[in-house]
Order: sequence, then structure tokens, then C-alpha cells
Amino acid sequence: MRDAARAVAHYDSGEEHRQALLARAEALRLAGTYLTQVRQYDIAYTALRGAIADAREAGDLLAAGSGVGCMCWLLVRQG
Repeated sequence: MRDAARAVAHYDSGEEHRQALLARAEALRLAGTYLTQVRQYDIAYTALRGAIADAREAGDLLAAGSGVGCMCWLLVRQG
């Protein structure tokens, strides 16, 4: 997670920035999915919210939609 955040900070524009955002979005989505499985709902919500925001900023609606699907699963698990 730290490396993904550093990459986003390092590449401040262009295609490299977009790829760094997508890498961080994927890392956050995976973390959010795992945290949902182990019932750490608050931090899972934070991770998934970040994943969706990064994917939207990168302009990748498919990745953002994947994050939204994970967020829905989180909300179902919370009841």
C-alpha cells in the first residue's frame, strides 16, 4: 500500500500517474475485499472508498464498478 501511494505521489501527471492510480485502486480493492471477509468493516469501507475514487480519477469505469460491487458485498455483510 505504501509503495502504491508513493508511486501516485511520484508520478504527478500523464500515463504513469494513471497507471499508478490504477495500481493503488487494485491494491485497495483487494485489501477491502479481504478486510470484509475478516469482518473489519470500517477499514474495509475506507479501502473500498479509496479504490473507487482512484479508479474514477484514472478514468477506468470498469475498475470503479468492480470497487462498487465489493462495496455492495460489504454492505450486505454488515446487514
